[in-house]
Amino acid sequence: GLSIYLNKDVEDLIKLDNIAIFGEKNFEFDESQSYYITIFGNTTLALGKENSKNNKKINIINIFGNTRIKVDSNSNYRIDSISILGSNNIPQNNKPKFGKFKFESENFDRSKQYREFLFLSIFGNLSLEQIDIT
Repeated sequence: GLSIYLNKDVEDLIKLDNIAIFGEKNFEFDESQSYYITIFGNTTLALGKENSKNNKKINIINIFGNTRIKVDSNSNYRIDSISILGSNNIPQNNKPKFGKFKFESENFDRSKQYREFLFLSIFGNLSLEQIDIT
């Protein structure tokens, strides 16, 4: 299904830097990527202090896996979260097992550049950790 959706062969999918299938991977953030996918794997994506040059949405898709997103606690971001029998652990302990919700960082300012995320977790665990990057 993923091969059809992304219009790529399965062998090519496994080699991509933004997809982890049956494995463990530390994703390197790439401004040109619009999605990071974990399927039956364990991944981490660390986002530095810099903001996007635009407000492009970054899709984080987690299916039967465990994905950790680390973001600077002073970052300007918003999240659209969808969880289907999984958990999206977002600041302020929002952990729905089924449904969708929106979350904005404490200092969210629409007039400034910000990161926008779509978190989709299906039978998996996706968590966002705010860290202090100096």
